Amino acid sequence: MLVIGGQRSRVGNSKSILTWKDPWLLRMDGNSYISTSVVQGTELWKVAYMKVTQGQSWNCGTGIVNALFNDRDK
Repeated sequence: MLVIGGQRSRVGNSKSILTWKDPWLLRMDGNSYISTSVVQGTELWKVAYMKVTQGQSWNCGTGIVNALFNDRDK
């Protein structure tokens, strides 16, 4: 999964990065923006919302990443 394995190195704590508007994915094609359509109710979500409490790994156990993103962005 790209989100799990391809977070950009300059994301930091990800608390100021908007999931849908900011370029934060590490992509081989250079397009670091999410291509998935915005999910209603998550418009202002920060990337940090998808990480576990300590902020070191992705919250995949609840299925958030799988539920929100298309295959390109996972």
